[in-house]
Amino acid sequence: MNIAWIFQQWTSGDFDETGTLTMGSNNGGMVETHLTQKDGGSYTHAYISATCTEDGDEVLCGVNEDEGSAPSIQFIGANTVEVVVGLRSTGGTAHSAGVIWLW
Repeated sequence: MNIAWIFQQWTSGDFDETGTLTMGSNNGGMVETHLTQKDGGSYTHAYISATCTEDGDEVLCGVNEDEGSAPSIQFIGANTVEVVVGLRSTGGTAHSAGVIWLW
């Protein structure tokens, strides 16, 4: 596996921070994101969302949400078009970090 993207995201207040990686053809891999800090606020979570091709259409092929301290991991197939990683919070401050590997 090769690292395609190492990312960090920060939020403060009511905010949704996202980052998108557009995939090349025939790439599969693994995405990991981890909520590393939460200070105040009523709601914070890190998430992974993937869009894939299926019968010529683009469809949502996976959403993985991390509302705790454990890492969120999602495997992505060769038909994945893009991967979105995000951090959403309502109040307070939050930080998440992660990596996308491709093979």
